Amino acid sequence: MDMSRTPYQRRFDDIKNKYTIWKPVFRDISELILPEGGFFDDDNPNQNIEINYKKMLDGRPANYATIFASGMQSGMTSKASQWFEVTTIDDDLAKWKPAREWFEKVRNILMGIFEASNIYRDFYNVYLENGVFGTGCMAVYYDYENIIRSESHTIGEYFADVNQYGKVDTICRYINMTVANVIASFGLNNVSNAVKKLYDDNNLSEYIKVCQLVEPNDGRQPFKKDSANMNFRSVYWEDGSDLDKILRYSGYNRFPYMVPRWKTRTTAEAYGRGSPGWRSLGDSKTLQEFNKYQLHGIARAADPPLQIIGDISGGVLNSLPGAANFIRSNDRAGISSLYDNNFLQGLQNLDNAILAKQQKIAEFFFVDLFKMLNSIDRPQMTAREVAERHEEKLMVLGPILDSEEEEHLDPCIEMAYEIALENNAIPPPPKELEGQELKIEFTSILAQAQKMVGTANIEQFVAFAGGLAAANQEVLDGIDFDETLSEYGDKVNFPANCLRSKEQIAELRQARNQAIQQQQQMEQAAAMVQGAKVLSETDTGGNNALTALLNAPGGM
Repeated sequence: MDMSRTPYQRRFDDIKNKYTIWKPVFRDISELILPEGGFFDDDNPNQNIEINYKKMLDGRPANYATIFASGMQSGMTSKASQWFEVTTIDDDLAKWKPAREWFEKVRNILMGIFEASNIYRDFYNVYLENGVFGTGCMAVYYDYENIIRSESHTIGEYFADVNQYGKVDTICRYINMTVANVIASFGLNNVSNAVKKLYDDNNLSEYIKVCQLVEPNDGRQPFKKDSANMNFRSVYWEDGSDLDKILRYSGYNRFPYMVPRWKTRTTAEAYGRGSPGWRSLGDSKTLQEFNKYQLHGIARAADPPLQIIGDISGGVLNSLPGAANFIRSNDRAGISSLYDNNFLQGLQNLDNAILAKQQKIAEFFFVDLFKMLNSIDRPQMTAREVAERHEEKLMVLGPILDSEEEEHLDPCIEMAYEIALENNAIPPPPKELEGQELKIEFTSILAQAQKMVGTANIEQFVAFAGGLAAANQEVLDGIDFDETLSEYGDKVNFPANCLRSKEQIAELRQARNQAIQQQQQMEQAAAMVQGAKVLSETDTGGNNALTALLNAPGGM
């Protein structure tokens, strides 16, 4: 363990320098779409942040961004619904009753832990950041009172790096801490002489910039179980202090950060792109310019510049509201507006252009879809309704839902589970589940709706096959109806415990076939008995067809 801050500072600076090429785009997005989001002052992070609304004359892009985040919250992680299930990769074991009961207990415990924590607030912040900047970031830690606590970070407050697989595994960030907090967190003996002097002079509210680096612990000794030899190291130091030393060296068994990204072009990219904020940036710039022209136009229309016809010599044309322009003319003197009716028509055209831009930006943020999800008069909105009304948008949104599950929600649930397990909040599983790999299935309305988009193809195909079967039953031989039913049930989130296993189906059909065979045998036996009875009662002495048959050569 190196107690010098130099190697960590070098790593920190390298990751921060990679961020600089992204910074201009993030700054533009912040200024034009979400002024309260993003941080771009490296010298004073988290302190005296200036929220710049100077370029935002139209607040609809910001409103659309909040509708997007609220819709993602309602559609993926609603606090009022069970948005995930715990199960196992073994389908047969997943249907076993004791296993299902344990899975349900674990899910309810995790839902209770989430509800008691601040995590839903940070879910919203991550959805907002990802939708606007294309990258979100939050961390989950152990909390003595509520099992877990979370922290969300805005773009520019942190810097990320990825491993060879394109997965974020390194985060560094600035933290502004007061002198009092630095001493309380790291101890008086570990701080610089400058901080000690501030403490001695009772300047406890003075801010100190602290650096943190969380990265894979490549130098750890696995056989040691102390905090310095965990899978990920966490290193703190004072930025620019007079001592080449760290404040604290500790670690985590699991990477505490979740960094969902909208889309990455290569595995080397630590930040996402292509989000609604990225896509709508050009239109947002144009919209703000249109609003500037509109404000000028309205002012001129309300108090138009005047032209005064007379013998007073004119100067440079002044088009400001209320300005007077004197021109020479031999006509009768008079005063009139400098503009004609075409100017008012131009304002109307500008209104239409602004409305068109607003609607286009709203489409980028899936506003109509999320307004429907957030509608207070449709609390019982079903996944089928969402899928039927917005199938195309769900197909476009599908990759980001997958990304949120993979890079955000899945690791978040796993982190909460491990922390709860370490603190004896999870009951022991049945012995049959020991060593089994668990998995998370998302059951939110958006997850269900995304699955149901594929049900239309199944329904259409089966209906088409049914139509052909009316002419030729053999066409049905080409369809595996058991697999079709199972696939359809999965897409509509039909409870797995309500479906029979392949073994149960085989046993049921075998029993049914045996019953049918027995029934047929019984009917055949009954027919034979009835035939024998009729034959025994037949008169063979008279002159009838049976007598003739019996008496014929070679007869019975």
